[in-house]
Amino acid sequence: MSLKPLPGPTGLGARVIGHLKGWPAAGLLFVTVLLCNALQMLSLVFWPVSRPLVRRINREIANAWWSLCDLWAEHWWKIDIEITGDDGQLDFQWLDEQLARARLLSLTHLSNTMRTVNPVAEICARARAAGVVTVVDAAQSAGHAPVDVQAIDCDFLTFSGHKTCGPTGIGVLYGRRELLEAMPPYQGGGEMILKVGYRESTFNVAPHKFEAGTPNVAGAVGLHAALDYLDAIGREAIFEHDQRLAKRACERLAEIDGIRIFGPAEGRSGVVSFVLPDAHALDLATMADQKGVALRAGHHCNQPLLAKLGVAATARASFYFYNTEAEVDRFIEVLHGVRKIFV
Repeated sequence: MSLKPLPGPTGLGARVIGHLKGWPAAGLLFVTVLLCNALQMLSLVFWPVSRPLVRRINREIANAWWSLCDLWAEHWWKIDIEITGDDGQLDFQWLDEQLARARLLSLTHLSNTMRTVNPVAEICARARAAGVVTVVDAAQSAGHAPVDVQAIDCDFLTFSGHKTCGPTGIGVLYGRRELLEAMPPYQGGGEMILKVGYRESTFNVAPHKFEAGTPNVAGAVGLHAALDYLDAIGREAIFEHDQRLAKRACERLAEIDGIRIFGPAEGRSGVVSFVLPDAHALDLATMADQKGVALRAGHHCNQPLLAKLGVAATARASFYFYNTEAEVDRFIEVLHGVRKIFV
């Protein structure tokens, strides 16, 4: 029996660049940093920026950062969420106005609530023209859709291992080398230094200066295998499959009187969020669970957006490559049965 060498963080870094279609430019201009999760990656980027525009459509993390802004009021600006109707489309005129006074733009690629597919390449181009650094949160897209960092042309992009069929506790930050080299480390420990003295220290180069201490080697090996698995299936095929199931679900849900479906009618990814006039989302999800149908109910880490839409919670059906059209039909059948109890 022959044993193959296990890929460590360095091998995974190269694997991530390939997964994000980052060759050839990424080999010299970009590096990947491995930390615990996407939130830690965003913290790494946001911390040294003195006046960022935190703009993540449909995600509560923006609100969490606004709360931190209150603590760092002399360094941060705060803005409001701006969307257009239940389809969650961005107002580009509003965006251009905000970019004129911003230093950093952070946004999601795919919304986990509206499941809007944001035109990140166009948005990043507008930001770049305004001299604004861009951060793309690809946590929702890296495992569900093609992600081409050269086409997007962002400064930073991040995603989590557990949302790409990998282990928890590991995430990836893909960033422009010149920006990472200019950023200070935010944790201290082994590997992130070149020389240590009593009065001064010399930090390592990126990505090492951000990877203090013993790395999550097991997580790196697991994430490497997960990326291989997804690429073998094909994320283009996954995205088309997700879209087909979501479209079928929306068409069947539209048969229900009074239902309110969120997100765009076309071009959405594999999530459908909705509310019924006569049943709370939490009750609906609980009763569907008893019939073997798993729905997510609540604010989906997204209270500011739901407040903007005037709802307390939504029910959400999520589809992936292992789901089938028969399961979509079963979901609709169970929903009709549950609704009869409340009518």
